[in-house]
Formats: sequence, C-alpha cells, structure tokens
Amino acid sequence: MPLVSILIPVYNREIFIEECINSALNQTYKNIEIIVVDNASTDKTLDICQKFSIDYERVKVFSNEINVGPVLNWMRCIEEASGEFSKILFSDDLLALDCVEKMMTALNSSECGFVFSAAKIGVFQSDSRLSYDIKSDSRLSKDKFLRLICSGMAPLSPGAFLFRTKDIKKNLLADFPSSTIRNYSKHGAGPDVMISLLTLQSYNYVSYLREPLVFFRVHKNSISVFNLNNEVIDSYDSAISFYLVSNSYFFTWFYYLTESWFRRIRMGAKSISPIRLIKANQGKGSLDELFIFFSLFIFFVVPMKIFNKLIKI
Repeated sequence: MPLVSILIPVYNREIFIEECINSALNQTYKNIEIIVVDNASTDKTLDICQKFSIDYERVKVFSNEINVGPVLNWMRCIEEASGEFSKILFSDDLLALDCVEKMMTALNSSECGFVFSAAKIGVFQSDSRLSYDIKSDSRLSKDKFLRLICSGMAPLSPGAFLFRTKDIKKNLLADFPSSTIRNYSKHGAGPDVMISLLTLQSYNYVSYLREPLVFFRVHKNSISVFNLNNEVIDSYDSAISFYLVSNSYFFTWFYYLTESWFRRIRMGAKSISPIRLIKANQGKGSLDELFIFFSLFIFFVVPMKIFNKLIKI
C-alpha cells in the first residue's frame, strides 16, 4: 500500500473545509497523508485546519505568508507531498469514502498514466447530477481520452484524477506560450487540464471508473460559476488548443474548436465569430481553416448532437 498524498489547497473556505478534510480522513485506503496549504485566508479557515493537524497526525498544515494565487498554491502542495501518488482535493469538494482505494486498484500498471472517475456536481450531494458518465469502466487510449476531453465528456479538473506525484510535479505549469496571452495563474483554468494532457504523453493508456467517486460543489465563489467575460472558457480553449497544435493533433484541434463554439452558443455565452475563435487559439483564420471548421460543424458535430439526443429519447 504505497503512500498517497491528498492535496488540499485552500483559501477562505471556512464553510466547506471541515467537511472536505473529513472526507479525506475517512478514506478506506489508510496509508495516506493529508497536505493542506492555506493561501493566506482572511477568515477562520486556517484555524479550522490547524485544529485538524493537532487532532490527527496524518494532517499536515502549511500556510503562505501572502496569497500567491491558486496555481502557485497547488505547487506548494506538491512540494510538501511525500507520497508516491497524489490526489488533488479542492477545498469545496468531497471524496467518496472509497475513492482512493478504488483509484489505486485501477492504477495497477506502470503503463497506466492516471485514473479518473465520473463525478457528481451540484450545490448539495443529495441534489447533484452525474457527469462524465462513459457507460462502463475501461482502459482508454491516448486518442480516446483526447476525444473525451475535446467533447466535454472527461473532466478538466484534476480533482477527479489520481496521479503519480512525480507527474504532477513535472506537468503542473503556471503558464505556457499559447498564441493568446492569458492570466492562467489567476484562476487555474488551463494549468489544471494540462496536468492530464502532458502526463498522457508518457504512458500507453489511462483508466476510467464509471462510479462517481468525487463531488464537485457548485457555489457562488467556485471557478465554474465565476466566469467573468468568458475568461475561464477562453483559457481552457487556449490551453487545450496549444496542446493539440503543439503535438500535431490538427484534426482534433478543429473538432475541439467546433465543439467549443457549439457549447458557447448553447450556453448563451458571449458570442464570438469562428474567425476570431480560430485566431485566438493557435490558428490564422484563413479560408482553408474556416472551410474545415464549418465542414466539421455541419457534417459531424451537429449530426452527432442530434443522434445523441435521439438516443436519450
């Protein structure tokens, strides 16, 4: 039973942090340490965390003197981790009691890059919806995982994943040279999904568990809700496009942009022209690129959406 580090970066979460830490402490997999790094909270968050560290030897609490932003705080968690494997647990989320045990069982080969699971998302667990349901436990090839990411069927957040600690240390980046300059460190949208994408390159496959082993809480201060001027969506588009183009996944890149454009329209997000979307995400906005974009949209994306809707009916 290798040591697993559960990493909890936290800032001003006095309402949620106790329940979050308890979900880590109560894991059926017992060889764990819980690393909490407080990012200069201004409420009672640090006091609550320190009480846990007094009562439980496995809980180790650290505090930054100043708020360094989310991404650098995640990096601090990794620096303090001693486990061979690491499970990121954001301070407003929860783990199922057997989350680590089941993920460690699935990550049983050196050829497997990481494990991720379906998730429940909502304000309360009792009234949450199931997300990222791929119908069955499975091994996924690199291309299959990329397609799931690009179609929104795999989680972008590392909170649904279990990684080797060395891979998070290597692949958690505060910034990267995407064609459009983004303030990735402000909210972490982009660096979070890049952990799984970059780790993917070094392994033959990844594992998926259909059971929802994590709960992502929705509240007014969560990143998924706080999306001023589409900043979070734009950052994900830039990060994923940067990865796809840098690794010559050009068809997948076009597919991702058409899917993103479709999602923006469906969600009622701030409108953006296809030319502008392409130019902002590693492209030139040329006629050739527009032709491929609209061909994919008309002959592939829209028919697939209609087919999926009919299947559900």
